[in-house]
Amino acid sequence: MFIAEDFEAAALAHAATSSSLAKFIAELQEPAISGKHCIPWLGEVAAKEKVLRLCAAGKLAINVRSLEMLQAQPGESEDAAWMRMKGKLGSGKELEQTVLLIPGASNQSAGAVPPPVTPGSTATPPPFALTGGVASNPFTPPPTAPTGPTLKPFGTPPKSPVNLLGEVEKWGINPAATVSNVNLNVAQMTGAQLNELLKKLPDGVTYSLNLDKETQ
Repeated sequence: MFIAEDFEAAALAHAATSSSLAKFIAELQEPAISGKHCIPWLGEVAAKEKVLRLCAAGKLAINVRSLEMLQAQPGESEDAAWMRMKGKLGSGKELEQTVLLIPGASNQSAGAVPPPVTPGSTATPPPFALTGGVASNPFTPPPTAPTGPTLKPFGTPPKSPVNLLGEVEKWGINPAATVSNVNLNVAQMTGAQLNELLKKLPDGVTYSLNLDKETQ
């Protein structure tokens, strides 16, 4: 069974040292050493998605090739952050220029610099007003937006369809339940199997498809 906490701990460790996403993915593919448990390798697409999920949850930030900083915004729900971030990570050499960061250090690591200060000038603190003898700041931040529903993640290594149905039943997902961000990863299949799979998908639902085509 896939233990999400192991993946999160490994990702945060790389973020603490500002490692590239390529280095983190390469480590996931290698056997663990010093008696540590291996994290199951589910493929590059799944690994990048799980990193983005941590970013959307505000646990790390991602500097995408010094072009864009991905991180959760104040008051933004995890689902909204995920929709804004997904699909923005590249592949191949681009991952070497994509850096994992701790959110508190993201601005400095991304190359941001403080505004220039004119010689002889001093910074002016924001004005405060006295209300009933207590200092109050007129620049009160706006209230945060309400968060969306709580999402509980589940996952499993590759299994047969019958065993997957058993896992879904164990997770307590009945016909009336609503599930989000469903991803079905297939290691390898033929074009005929892909066509059969797509024909059997339920109507009334939209899908996204990502795959790698083997060429000679």
